[in-house]
Amino acid sequence: MTTKPKNTKNTKYTFTLLFPEKIKASQVTKVDFQVTGTPAIKPPLPQNKMPETFLVGDTLTFTYQKANPDVTVKSSLLTQYNVDTSEKEVDEDFIDQFDKPIAITDAFIGSWIFHLLGLYKYKGKRAAYYLDPELTAGP
Repeated sequence: MTTKPKNTKNTKYTFTLLFPEKIKASQVTKVDFQVTGTPAIKPPLPQNKMPETFLVGDTLTFTYQKANPDVTVKSSLLTQYNVDTSEKEVDEDFIDQFDKPIAITDAFIGSWIFHLLGLYKYKGKRAAYYLDPELTAGP
């Protein structure tokens, strides 16, 4: 079980997209991810694993540039679904949200599947990408 540090109230999470080094023609690329935290998550989360629960007051910052210096994200659409109701809650252009912390608020309490879909460029080649992890937030 992954635990949060006990001496800190809130965690600053970083969600890093990990693009593959090879692009397959005419296929949408499933992107891996790595979540880290400040203070550090112990033990560290494995790749493609979300923390068990985010708390109100935590922040989540999506990034990709340091881990993928040859990648440029050209577009990104976020769609967010509530796990309990299966209803779509959010549909928004996400391209300007990279590298900006998103505060976990009371509105996030519950379980969500968020789907990122977009276009990217890697070493001159263009491709589409997606990922769809689940996020659970509590008080």
